[in-house]
Amino acid sequence: MIKIHFLILIFVFTALPCTSHAAREYQVGVSPPLLDLGVLERGEETVAEFFIITSSTEDLLVRLEAARGMPDFFGKPAYSALVHEYSEEDTSSWVLFPSNPVVLAPQENSIDTLSGALRGWRKINIVIKVPEDAEPGYHLISIHSAPYVPAGKALGVNIVAVSPVNIVFRVPGDAIRSGQILDMVAGRESMGGRTVNVFFKNTGTVTISAMAENVEVYVGNSSTDKPRFSGQQYISPGSTQALAVVFDYDEISVGTHEVFSEVDYMTSRASKSADVTFEELVQAEPSASVIKIPTSSMPWWVFIVPIILFFLVMYSRRGENRKQHKES
Repeated sequence: MIKIHFLILIFVFTALPCTSHAAREYQVGVSPPLLDLGVLERGEETVAEFFIITSSTEDLLVRLEAARGMPDFFGKPAYSALVHEYSEEDTSSWVLFPSNPVVLAPQENSIDTLSGALRGWRKINIVIKVPEDAEPGYHLISIHSAPYVPAGKALGVNIVAVSPVNIVFRVPGDAIRSGQILDMVAGRESMGGRTVNVFFKNTGTVTISAMAENVEVYVGNSSTDKPRFSGQQYISPGSTQALAVVFDYDEISVGTHEVFSEVDYMTSRASKSADVTFEELVQAEPSASVIKIPTSSMPWWVFIVPIILFFLVMYSRRGENRKQHKES
């Protein structure tokens, strides 16, 4: 009984820390959630700052990461008109973090928030350098903050997710978002299905994201049951991208059929119809450089003779060695 009671005490004392940790929930936030830097020239380097705040009285580590901004930012009424001059160029490499990760620790001076006075805060400074070849128009950067508890203290701790800090600024120049569908052709056939490549060209001055939508193939008097979609692709100014849409084999027969497609690039849409020829799937032939000889057509002595020759050579060499040994 003494051993049982002792084991129960050990279990209780080891479980208590876990219970106390599990009851913790760290609320972490950012302020302000939006930084409007105005106009930044090409080659210009500027410093932006924001605050990370928490109600926790313990140290937290926060890892910072820059990412391409999300277009839903322009759903805000104050910025909805700017989307027509939005460049979707990847801006994540334009950000430099002087320190990463950073320590979010209680400070001597508290700051007042809607939730009350907080002592857990940290001012974050980041450097943004606009490259010389930056596209014109509005650019968007999202700074994500990922807080975590240092090793050895994270058991059972729950940290509420932090919303990103959005940074918006404009690079001088004419920002034009436009594009057109050049053509549609049947792609490379595979066992997965028949492919339609929608060739879309960015005719504007900024990078845009494009996706082929509502792609339908008309076979006789009917069309495919469901309009198909491609994945989203980022296309730089002047470039052409094939937006691939895959159909099941039983949806499209061999022959020439009319294909209709739209391409959505957020601020506008392009559409086109074209005749596309679908051919029969051809199985790949074996390479001519590889010649396979069936083993069943080879006579048995082809395998036996090399073995016999090998033993004859070994026996001859052994006899010569014995003769030399006797003469010596």
